[in-house]
Amino acid sequence: MTFAFDATLLTQKTSILIECYFHKKYEAHLIKAKYENYHLKIQNKITRMTSVQLISISHETANLSIRSLFHLNQNEKREFVNIVKAKFDIKGILLLATCNRTEIYFESTNATTTDILDCLLKLKITENVSRNTDYVQYFTQKESTKSTMKFLLEVVSGLRSLVVGDMQIISQFKQSFLFSQELGLQGQILERMAQTIFKMHKRIQNETDFRKGSASTSYLALLAARSHFGKENLAKKKVLLVGAGEIIKDVAKYSDKFTFNNITITNRTTSKAAAIANEYDFNVAIWENLNQEVAKADIIISGVSSQTNLITKTIELEGINSEKIFIDLGMPGNIDTILEEIPNFRLVNIDALNTKSEQVEAKRQNAINAVKGIIYDEYETFLKWLAKLPVNQSLGKLKNHIQDLLTREMETQFGYLAEADRQKLVSRLSQQLIKQPAITLNRKAAKNTALAEALETVFAL
Repeated sequence: MTFAFDATLLTQKTSILIECYFHKKYEAHLIKAKYENYHLKIQNKITRMTSVQLISISHETANLSIRSLFHLNQNEKREFVNIVKAKFDIKGILLLATCNRTEIYFESTNATTTDILDCLLKLKITENVSRNTDYVQYFTQKESTKSTMKFLLEVVSGLRSLVVGDMQIISQFKQSFLFSQELGLQGQILERMAQTIFKMHKRIQNETDFRKGSASTSYLALLAARSHFGKENLAKKKVLLVGAGEIIKDVAKYSDKFTFNNITITNRTTSKAAAIANEYDFNVAIWENLNQEVAKADIIISGVSSQTNLITKTIELEGINSEKIFIDLGMPGNIDTILEEIPNFRLVNIDALNTKSEQVEAKRQNAINAVKGIIYDEYETFLKWLAKLPVNQSLGKLKNHIQDLLTREMETQFGYLAEADRQKLVSRLSQQLIKQPAITLNRKAAKNTALAEALETVFAL
């Protein structure tokens, strides 16, 4: 008696056992080889599964000088994306670069955190940077979608911010996700993660006091200036804002909570500075006069991207003995530390800002448990979606397969019908054919991956 077997991935073990039963003359090593081949296929299937992973360097893991090395400006973001796309199967990527963190979330079937970190190190550690430091130690790495999602929820909620409850982080995340969409690299899982983040943010806003009051790095910068000169003296002090990016816009927004009467803003693109000045009734200075404006100001707050030592010791500062406070919100730092050597000059960087926002902090601390509860709810909802993803992807393939078959048959058997009518029939029939399999398969959430593989094997999808 002769037996023929179609040894597919999911039935191969059974096929081998039957084959052993009826063909005892098979050599043992051949049977072993078939088992090994089966396990190899299973392993390859596992390694091809898509996941979202993360590498992160932040105020939690590194000081300002270290994490400044890995800050990515907009041009560097594009360059980095091109590098990793050329090397790996990148389905989605999100680059979150703020003054306190640089994080890379990536959706891929074959890239690892080690791969992505290696690309970042090669891009940023140039001949001008010490190569004797083990920079890897400063990075947090998350190698599964689940752990990455949990980390991201904590970051964007503000629980992991330098200022607990920082209100800038959600807008920074939105900008990062918009950049991903612009590149067409929002990914399927990453996009669902973003939707979860936005839902979490809305719930925190509506259900807790976590976002109440003023708490952000820019607000703390103004608090530092008030602490230095005294609340009663602020009205007499001249303030200079350098830059017109998000962080300086945030400083401008909070400035009306203080008693400043004389604020000037300057930016390389004067029109951007003028737009902020018009909204908040500031003065505008041209960029070419930056050194003179620094010399005239008492409080200098700088937040320019990728401009190291933009403000330094100049001729204009010679002979000035009056007190000045320089607050550096730039990444990497905009203000030369040599200024600290000048008497009566004080330099404050991001890490030196006091992270306690008076009474607001206490209220925010009391809301943390409520925020953690919301994070838990949204995390569990995401995990349920993630568990069903393999089957839903396979059902999508099956639906397309059925529609292709029906479309061909309709064209052959019912060519006399209008194309629009044929398409309606195809859509209705495919929906009816896929409905019951979808219901049945989604009830078996615990076995979703195996069922998805079975579905694709049976229909050769």
